[in-house]
Amino acid sequence: MLPEDAHAIARRRDAESPPETAARLGKKYGVQLTDRVRQPLPRQAYDEMWDNDAQCCS
Repeated sequence: MLPEDAHAIARRRDAESPPETAARLGKKYGVQLTDRVRQPLPRQAYDEMWDNDAQCCS
């Protein structure tokens, strides 16, 4: 990475918090996060993903 790129990234990181970045990108791309999608998936969903992963890769 070029030094000027590192400075640009640092400036952007310092100027905008992660939630602000998410809001800006959501607005730009028309994505709306509702309370429902902000909830984590149930543990069963992760268990099923890992089970499927183990089956496909063994």
